[in-house]
Amino acid sequence: MISYHNAFSAGFVFDDVVTVVGNPYLGNLEYLGYLLQAQPGRAIGYLTYFINFGQAGLNPFWYHAVNVIIHILNALVVYYFVYLLQRVTDSTRKAFSSNQFLPLVVSILFVSHPIQTQAVTYISQRFTILAAFFYVSSLVFYLRSKLYPSRHLINIVISYLLAICAFFTKEISFTLPFAISAIELCFFVRRPQVKKSFIKVLPFFVISGFIFLLLYVFPATKGGIGKHIPLPTMVQGSSISRIEYARTQFPVVATYVRLLFLPINQVVDYDFPIVKSVLENRFVISAFVIIALIIISLKAYNKNRFVSFGIFFFFIALLVESSIIPIVDVIFEHRVYLPSVGFFIAVGSLYVHTLNRFRNKNFLRSGLMILFVFVLGICSYTTFQRNFVWQNEYTLWSDAVVKSPRKARVHYNLGVAAAEVGKWDQAEKELLRTIDLEPRYVKAYQNLSFIYEREGDKNKAIEFKKIVEGLTKK
Repeated sequence: MISYHNAFSAGFVFDDVVTVVGNPYLGNLEYLGYLLQAQPGRAIGYLTYFINFGQAGLNPFWYHAVNVIIHILNALVVYYFVYLLQRVTDSTRKAFSSNQFLPLVVSILFVSHPIQTQAVTYISQRFTILAAFFYVSSLVFYLRSKLYPSRHLINIVISYLLAICAFFTKEISFTLPFAISAIELCFFVRRPQVKKSFIKVLPFFVISGFIFLLLYVFPATKGGIGKHIPLPTMVQGSSISRIEYARTQFPVVATYVRLLFLPINQVVDYDFPIVKSVLENRFVISAFVIIALIIISLKAYNKNRFVSFGIFFFFIALLVESSIIPIVDVIFEHRVYLPSVGFFIAVGSLYVHTLNRFRNKNFLRSGLMILFVFVLGICSYTTFQRNFVWQNEYTLWSDAVVKSPRKARVHYNLGVAAAEVGKWDQAEKELLRTIDLEPRYVKAYQNLSFIYEREGDKNKAIEFKKIVEGLTKK
């Protein structure tokens, strides 16, 4: 994990101010109950922050250390998960069985890929990586319950418990029963056994349904989720309809696929326009990409179930954040952390399958091995470089301004970060650019008023204060 050694020196950035630094419930046992009730659907994640704070206060090193450790554990769990899938194919003697090199390829790609940096190095995304740990671990013990009949009961109970932990860590975990259904469909089901397989998966749907009702439909705390602490999110602009969000997710998902294949121009805050019509070129192209992936998964079903399952898993794990549930911010790299497991299973399986085809052609086989080492080196180096961007607010938003130059929030955040490090001229410039892009950005006017007052320009300070008053009255 040399690629992440520079992540330990990074500070608190962006939503970390809400999640950790400004969280009034951390550090006091009397408030632990309030903390867990505030967002019960993320209670386990908040519990880890509570423990972190109790042990290290606001030293970001230890928060990053926990995130990196969870990421390493996830890589190990992914390895074991693919290994067990391998055992399934070996035991059933399927024609699509691969070899034992596959778990290593998948786990190494998963742990080293630069797209994971937002989920790992961004402290506030511990919810994502921790949910992934419980999610995949639950799948692991489900497979163990199938592979080791003599220990079925203990393994399936552990799988249920891990699933419950996932549901109480982040909302993306509610796709878990569908992932288990995909495992049954790809590796266990034969036509006469469909009903039997459904009965085995049914408890996961029942548990997830009950917890979903408990958390989101009939919450125990009056006022529901977010009564005490606002959701750790980045809100800007107007709301988006379900239809608009669903249309926009086509190019979003295509962007995720592109980043997994070619991780360049990564940015914390994408300037991603809403898709207004299905006739837009980017919708048509992205729809073609998604349909092509679905066709590949169906075509591969009888030849390579790992490819088929990997693609199924990728789309299943995206269902909560890339479907019809509108989220103001339509795209974030951390959302592909869990889905990437499926992507790497599919790609890794194709790679290993190609290696097997050239088993007797040492030159080509060696070339493929060298190619893998080269890709691994590029991924590790890019991850290392990307972690430098996450060092502090100033480095993070300086990078974002270059890549999302027409997004007001990016300029605003850089303006604030510049002011914090004493770069007042740059702060003024970025805040003016903010209101140029979004004339009703109240906080930008407030900060500009402060800057002008600090510089002794009272007329401008008063002018901007009046603008703020006018905007807040409307």
